[in-house]
Amino acid sequence: MDELKAIEKLVNRAQQEPPAVNSIAGGILSRMHHSPPSRVAGLSVFAVLSAVAATIAMAFGAYAWFASPDPLIELYAPLQVGLLW
Repeated sequence: MDELKAIEKLVNRAQQEPPAVNSIAGGILSRMHHSPPSRVAGLSVFAVLSAVAATIAMAFGAYAWFASPDPLIELYAPLQVGLLW
């Protein structure tokens, strides 16, 4: 029981103490200002090439969409012939 009372005292004392606040913003900001800028040229080239490829694919897709015949033309063909009579 003495151990439980000692633990309860420690818990109460820990709850009464304010938490320690350490600011790490200064260290992070100094590292950001003193570090060389990172190079993302490879990623930029990949992004540009992906955008160009997507544009070309969209152009071919739009051409194929507008150039394809109507799939329902087979259903309308007998009606169109019937109107000629």
